[in-house]
Amino acid sequence: MILKHFGLSLNEIKEQITNQKLKNRELLLMQKQLIEKKQAELNDKLEVITRMERLYNIEGISEEELNEFAFIMLDLFRREKSQIQAWEEHFIADKELMKDIKMLHDPEYKEKMDREIWNLIQAIRNAIQYNDSPSRKKVREILNEMDNIFPASRNFLNLIDDDHFFAKYNDEFNNYFPENIASYIYKELKTYYDDKENSKGKDNNK
Repeated sequence: MILKHFGLSLNEIKEQITNQKLKNRELLLMQKQLIEKKQAELNDKLEVITRMERLYNIEGISEEELNEFAFIMLDLFRREKSQIQAWEEHFIADKELMKDIKMLHDPEYKEKMDREIWNLIQAIRNAIQYNDSPSRKKVREILNEMDNIFPASRNFLNLIDDDHFFAKYNDEFNNYFPENIASYIYKELKTYYDDKENSKGKDNNK
């Protein structure tokens, strides 16, 4: 009953009682490590659910609209930790960028960006559907707000053309995302940052 209480299976309990393969201290240490690992995994899952729950509680968002893209948001949240680790490994030599990447661990930042990503997906859906000037303007406004929250996004956009990066981290970035929305996001982000660079260049030439 004691060994069962600490999470050992019946086969593991039988093996331990019969053969005493591990000393009690070793056994407890091993179980502690397993429990800590499971606890971390559960905390990650709980955070994903909490972030999604927070979106459901935002005023002005209907549950039906959110349900339509719920799996996109859940997949983004689920993969986020491994994606941040990939960026940290890739940009380890860039000290300034590493400071920005640390922001991605901040719960307050996550809450702001979760809302903006949701707004962006909605705006892009409307832009694809209506293909009018107000819809496209709304997409640009949200991209500008996201850039203000996290200016380092341009560095991540450039990785899309980095075959070496995706050969190494393909599993982390193979997101559950409708192709039409993903393509539109890429096109709008690229246009946004190209326009920003051109504008900066004109200002420098004055």
